[in-house]
Amino acid sequence: PAASADAYAVVVLNQRLPRFAPLLWDRAQVRVCADGGANRVFDGMPELLPGHARDDVRSR
Repeated sequence: PAASADAYAVVVLNQRLPRFAPLLWDRAQVRVCADGGANRVFDGMPELLPGHARDDVRSR
């Protein structure tokens, strides 16, 4: 996609997600999880991985 003034990335670390995290996630051009951030995303926004058990995702 072409760069625009409204394009941004979201970096999720191993911290509590703010209540507006789903909005940021949906609108971000790039999404990066580091240092346990994927666990926070899975715990805080499980709808992103429907049909997956938490332990199955974490063991990959």
